[in-house]
Amino acid sequence: MSHTITIYSSDGGGSWITFLEDERLGELHDPLTEAARLLLARGYHPEDKLHLRHKGNTHVSLTASIGWAAEHSQTNRNTRHT
Repeated sequence: MSHTITIYSSDGGGSWITFLEDERLGELHDPLTEAARLLLARGYHPEDKLHLRHKGNTHVSLTASIGWAAEHSQTNRNTRHT
């Protein structure tokens, strides 16, 4: 299964207003990884795909499994997923 989050630019502070479908998840600094952690806590399967797209774009900017994204952050973003 796959899920898509959409991010909107915030008014500052380096955070992104983040939605899963029509549900606002909050203002997240690292939307892909933080949303993945929220979804895992809600019982989403770690092998489900999580897609990130920016408001107004139809294409997906980033994709990862929820489990992989939940284990990573911007500080270790150079870690490769194999």
